[in-house]
Amino acid sequence: MRMLDPERKTSVRNLQLYLWPEEAEELREMLPFEQCPVCGGEIVKKKVEKLLRGGVNTAQITVQAEVCLHCGERLYSKETISRFEQIRAKLARQEVDEFRPLGQSFQVV
Repeated sequence: MRMLDPERKTSVRNLQLYLWPEEAEELREMLPFEQCPVCGGEIVKKKVEKLLRGGVNTAQITVQAEVCLHCGERLYSKETISRFEQIRAKLARQEVDEFRPLGQSFQVV
């Protein structure tokens, strides 16, 4: 059993716990946000559209996110962020065979 050092305490939300830093991080990941970390507003789960860019390509994806009702801040899970990174990499490498075309993009000059 590891002994906890009160000098290394980590606060998780309003709880004051004595944890090793890696344990605190694991606990933080398990607890969803109760309020917006930007403005303190109420957050709710919603399906949202996200545009992802990779190289000269752009893709649209609909995902679950926690969204602040006050400021609109979006909070994504680690899995969703990982998916975003995979899609951006595929777009940059022109690996778009699994994506469905949505139309054309234009730059206004």
